[in-house]
Amino acid sequence: MTLISYARNFEDVMLWRALKHVGQGSYIDFCARDPVIDSVSLAFYEGGWRGIHVANSEHLEKLKAARPDEDVISNSSAMKKISLSEIHWARVDKRTLEAFFKSQVRPWIVLFENPHEKDETALKDKGYDFAYFDGLNRFYVFRQHPELATAFSLPPNLLDDFTLSGKAGNPFCNLLNSRIAELELEVQALQALNAKYAALAGKLTQRLFERNKKWAARLSGKPKAAFPESAHLNPRAQRIYANLVRAMEGKT
Repeated sequence: MTLISYARNFEDVMLWRALKHVGQGSYIDFCARDPVIDSVSLAFYEGGWRGIHVANSEHLEKLKAARPDEDVISNSSAMKKISLSEIHWARVDKRTLEAFFKSQVRPWIVLFENPHEKDETALKDKGYDFAYFDGLNRFYVFRQHPELATAFSLPPNLLDDFTLSGKAGNPFCNLLNSRIAELELEVQALQALNAKYAALAGKLTQRLFERNKKWAARLSGKPKAAFPESAHLNPRAQRIYANLVRAMEGKT
């Protein structure tokens, strides 16, 4: 399957490369925000994965509406009530690292945005080794799954078979989003023009219908000889006229 990337720095591409063999796995996003824009989890969600989102009040309801079949919570302590047999990746930041450690979950991969040196030390103490830095995030692999580290030897590339969704807030999508906006305006203009011509066609059809009714009325009330004008009609009109006359004669 071709992956659709929604994340702002291809984080979902790197995680998918390492974990796509899992099938339908699980994740925890401790710093969940919009369910689409810059989402690291949406590509996995579309691939059949399900997980937990720990979100603040600004994004809580929007996430619940977009992911009704996932757990969306505002307090990481509520995770004690949630059980997942295996967590394959988790995303944390400086604000949520403590909540991650308290959760007792140990994902195969941890994605950390700009950690402090002391935070990296704490991750190492919990069994994680650094695997990759993408300029914004650092990726750590749990020591029980050292085989995953090889997935982080190269940056995202064409062999990853992914395409941009256009929903990420990064410069990579600016041209795409600009073109989409232009096309949307063109579509709106074409729809307006189509409606205009449809209305005109309706008026012309009605006028033609009324004219044909009048012509039919005249023909039905007079004999054939009363229409010498038929002699100078064009061939198509003559055929129509002849058919009408035959039809009238057939009724008499």
